[in-house]
Amino acid sequence: MEKGNQISLWELLFSGQIVTNVFLVVMFVLAVVVLYSFFEKYLSLKSMDTEEDDLLDNIADCLYDHRLDSAKDLCKRISSPEARIIRKGLEKIDKSSLEMLVTIVNQREIETIQLRKDLFKFSLWARVVLFLGVLGTGISIILFFSEGFSDLSDERFYTSFFPVSIGALLGGLIYVFKLILGSLTYRIELALKMGENKFLEIIEEIKNAN
Repeated sequence: MEKGNQISLWELLFSGQIVTNVFLVVMFVLAVVVLYSFFEKYLSLKSMDTEEDDLLDNIADCLYDHRLDSAKDLCKRISSPEARIIRKGLEKIDKSSLEMLVTIVNQREIETIQLRKDLFKFSLWARVVLFLGVLGTGISIILFFSEGFSDLSDERFYTSFFPVSIGALLGGLIYVFKLILGSLTYRIELALKMGENKFLEIIEEIKNAN
């Protein structure tokens, strides 16, 4: 193929009808928004997943040394789901074990909701992108025939299928993003449950020692 007849992928992608191009632009803009949201959520979850593992050990040291206020201050200084859960438990340390457990479980549920709150958006965005692709292709094909064209080898006809193709590709990619975030969220939730059990064991051990 001669250099003068070469066409870039970008030019080919936007070589269709105006309505086709409009749908493609909307989907690409939405894809940029999703990509930004993904990295923002991913980095936030990753920072929680890599938090220092010695928080409970430090809390235990404070409690064994009868420094309850120091333990609470330590939890206040650390902005993490685990620290907030432990802090709620420390506030109920002079109450019954059942009351402390209920308080901790309630706080963990709150933290879990916060962790999961943005995940549904990715499922929604995946469906929206796919819907826009199908809609864009449908409208483009209708306009093609309504304008009197009938040659299916016409460039305007096969470019009408670009929106649904791009929509399927982007929708699948967004769904993969959701799976990645969901897996990371589940790992953090599991760590919170394990930390909760360890904290309760520490409290029980301290109460039995006294």
